[in-house]
Amino acid sequence: MKKIAVMSDTHWSSWDPQRESTAQLISALEAGYDEIWHGGDVVCAEVLEQLEAFCPVVVVKGNCDGGVSRSLPHAVVETIEEVRVAMIHGWDVPLGHTPALVDRFPSDVDIIIHGHTHLRRREEFQGQRDRPVTILNPGSVSSPRGGETAGMAELVVNGREWDYRIIPF
Repeated sequence: MKKIAVMSDTHWSSWDPQRESTAQLISALEAGYDEIWHGGDVVCAEVLEQLEAFCPVVVVKGNCDGGVSRSLPHAVVETIEEVRVAMIHGWDVPLGHTPALVDRFPSDVDIIIHGHTHLRRREEFQGQRDRPVTILNPGSVSSPRGGETAGMAELVVNGREWDYRIIPF
């Protein structure tokens, strides 16, 4: 079993434990995770380094990640247990057009995580695929939109089974 913290769009120019959203994120991460998956817009290297102090981080490049000195991938596809998970920030993908988003990834992907919109999303899509794909967006850690609260999510994978829940701050 793997327990993954899923987040996106931190948009912090520094890591400030006195900031309410940072303190809430720290508290949530202290629950213990095997990995953090960050959907981009980390914004600064210090934030990424602090997240890596908790556990390994899988991160993709967002449109505001110019302050992160290391090279970040545009997208990733990995297998967690027996579940294929893809992630992209989404600034260059028509996120409102689900088939176009799904077509960016191999047909064996079970879950697609994205950020960019600062809005939570959970959508099942089948289209022309042999099996459905679930599209997830955890919202924003620091600057939610649409009346949502800041927060992150938790993805627990056990073999082929998985569960996903939002953790609001």
